[in-house]
Amino acid sequence: MRKIITDRLDTILKQTKEVTLIGYYGRNNFGDDLMLKNITDTFQQYNLKVNVIAFGEIPWLDNSVNVHQWGENKLEKFKTFQKATKKSSLIIFGGGTCFTDEDGDGFFKFMSFAKLIRKKIAYIGIGIGNLKRTSRMLKTKFLINSSEYLSFRDRHSYDLAKSWKKNNLDKIELVEDPADSLLASYTGLNQESAATGLVVAWRNLERYTQTTIGNDLKKVAQLSVRLFEKYNLKTITIIDTDSYFDKKVGQDLLSLLKSYKDVQVNYMESKLYEEKLKVLQKSQVILTSRLHVAVAAKHFKRKCYVYNYSPKIEYYVNNANNEKIEIFSNSVFADA
Repeated sequence: MRKIITDRLDTILKQTKEVTLIGYYGRNNFGDDLMLKNITDTFQQYNLKVNVIAFGEIPWLDNSVNVHQWGENKLEKFKTFQKATKKSSLIIFGGGTCFTDEDGDGFFKFMSFAKLIRKKIAYIGIGIGNLKRTSRMLKTKFLINSSEYLSFRDRHSYDLAKSWKKNNLDKIELVEDPADSLLASYTGLNQESAATGLVVAWRNLERYTQTTIGNDLKKVAQLSVRLFEKYNLKTITIIDTDSYFDKKVGQDLLSLLKSYKDVQVNYMESKLYEEKLKVLQKSQVILTSRLHVAVAAKHFKRKCYVYNYSPKIEYYVNNANNEKIEIFSNSVFADA
């Protein structure tokens, strides 16, 4: 699959002097941080001023990138957006499943505003999740047809977007996940270190109660112990893939697992993506409901059980075709 910088995107970036990146940044989310890191590193090859709008500080980001933080209310957010994009001719949403019923709408208000003030918009390395609500569907179709360029990280999203695009179908391309090549660069590092534990990286599923187990963490704890015993492991380590959104889930899971007398459980308050990578590298088995944890597991050659809470999980696992990455659904919890 093609890298995120295709010939078409390369041409666009060479014609651009200043760009602003938006996405789910500044929350210490493992996957989004990996994608942002790879995108900004890749952009350094261009004579390009790069701005990022984030929900918090990003201490690891290169000093050449200007970071603006979203305000607390709608008015402040629009002021931040106007300030950050004032001299940018191109606004890019960088990476992630941004069109869904449960979570994102592709920053519809801000991207629509950008078009209103005659700026170009683009989406790179994105995906389409559960999308059945009429309002979300209309917003998605509008943004797809308003974009100067779009690239999707899975075939299903790519085909769906092309079916909705009214013209200029060549503006839509299929690329690898923006985090993939960065994770590949870690392959081989610390691979020989002792791996004796289970790492649990569980997502807050409060927005997915209609199609998943939601936040019924007793079932997750029971499954964790089953894997712990199956592989004769020594420890269970819990990490927050998203240090903002998953923290309560991680702490509640810790309390549940502590009730098992024969299980040694640790909770790692790692926030930076490199710290989380080190924990995953030291694992023997991984249990997760987070896409990029599964992507990391593939590169680290770790056995990984990943919960199919979203279409993007199934798209990735089918495409990866890796025997170490095993997808499971609600039926597994029935046996827990």
